[in-house]
Amino acid sequence: MFELACHTWGFSDLALDDAVQTIARLGFNYIDLGSGPHLDLDVAAKNPRREVLRISTLLEDFHLQITDVYLLLPALASADEGRRLYEVKLF
Repeated sequence: MFELACHTWGFSDLALDDAVQTIARLGFNYIDLGSGPHLDLDVAAKNPRREVLRISTLLEDFHLQITDVYLLLPALASADEGRRLYEVKLF
């Protein structure tokens, strides 16, 4: 038997807290998280421990397990070396 995860991008119009709560109410046990409105990579890079604690506490509160973290890094293919290297560092 397999179970499905729900991605927070399906609720990008909500704050992460509300998206997680909605996903839990829908009966999911697993969640996927992507960068964007719910995971600001610049904020996470400045204080990764705080961001991990914030997200893991939220998921624990709603009994959800994370199955995937999807990072959008569009500048990895940029001709601008500075932008490319910045995203490599973020990764």
